[in-house]
Amino acid sequence: MSRTASGTVDFRGTPARWWARITVRREDGTTARPWVDLERPDLKDDSATKGPDWRTAKRLAAKRAKAASKGVFVGVERATAPKVTLDDLEDKWFALLDGDGHLKPGTRTAYKSCWSTNAKPALGKHVIATLSVPILRAWVRELVTDLSPSSVRNNAIALTRFLSDARAEGWIKIESNPMKHEDVRAMLPTVHAPDPDSIVCWTRPEVEKLLAVPSLPDDRFGLYLVALLTGLRAGELRGLTFERVLFDAPVPLVRVVQQQPIKREAGEVAAAVSPKTRSSKRDVPLHPAALAWLTWWRDEGWSAVYGRPRTDADAVFPAIDGDAGRPRDANILRRDLGAAKLPLDFVAPDGTRLPYTFHSTRRTFSRLLGDNGVPPEMVGMIDGHAAKTVTERHYMGRCQRPSGIDPSRPRRIDPP
Repeated sequence: MSRTASGTVDFRGTPARWWARITVRREDGTTARPWVDLERPDLKDDSATKGPDWRTAKRLAAKRAKAASKGVFVGVERATAPKVTLDDLEDKWFALLDGDGHLKPGTRTAYKSCWSTNAKPALGKHVIATLSVPILRAWVRELVTDLSPSSVRNNAIALTRFLSDARAEGWIKIESNPMKHEDVRAMLPTVHAPDPDSIVCWTRPEVEKLLAVPSLPDDRFGLYLVALLTGLRAGELRGLTFERVLFDAPVPLVRVVQQQPIKREAGEVAAAVSPKTRSSKRDVPLHPAALAWLTWWRDEGWSAVYGRPRTDADAVFPAIDGDAGRPRDANILRRDLGAAKLPLDFVAPDGTRLPYTFHSTRRTFSRLLGDNGVPPEMVGMIDGHAAKTVTERHYMGRCQRPSGIDPSRPRRIDPP
């Protein structure tokens, strides 16, 4: 420290008593000079003569200054706060998340998963009042060595929400959320767009090979076909009802107004919810092949598969027995890829193997539109992206129109 921690005394206050001013070090390395009560009301003010009480006060101040030089100054509020750990607040926070009707089920589950997997093991036993910037920076630094940049940021968001909720609900008393400190935020990695050649998608021949598998059931054939020709997310497809398919509109389309969430916890009722973002509510025109299959599915296929008359309120792509739901489409897709003798992983130019997920249908749709000359702004509108940069950087990459493909005359894929 720049100043000697010897201590200065003064007789002050009501009732008056001796106080010491000591030099202490803050968490950020800077120094402070707080006044501390020596708690000796029996000592009188004989500073004018430098009498015995004044000398006693000086001796006590020196001891306080020496002790303070070995620690870190956190302020009176944090020093006197109850010794509450993060673990102590877990049940309260989970109950708060469960009762938040505005929180999407997937977001709630992601918060809990980030807390249980990465925050609790490393920070759960820490007293919140001592949760300092260096401790949080060390935690972020450890995450960076094991997780992708987006996962690190997701974990940081979850812990930030945890501490903000705890502070707002009055469970803890802290001046500010330490996760929002600029020195902690500076540790978070930047999420870079993937290399254009690393965007996980299929080529057109691979798509046709998947759809040509003889063992592919009618419902999954249609699910993949409509996904590849509309770019709808898995939840949007599972949340689509027949009344939202406008077969007779001047331009036939599907109206995306809801999505079906995954049932993530035992006993959870996975009711349809609003789409992912405000931009996700949109009208998506139907390719002739998708329209042909959906018409057949509405008139004949759906009732034949599920054994009962179809209504307009029914899900176009039910989970089981005609009831709305959200199965693990990624796992089912990889089984069907295996049946088609197609790879289960996408191999990036650097040799990294990335497993195909259902989201690959959405990226394939975007890439094929770009290959056929559709501008990114239009692709982004169809995909429901808020900004065109998302579409270009994460979905389309470098698009080139292949020779021999006429975008004005798409090849029709006949329904089964």
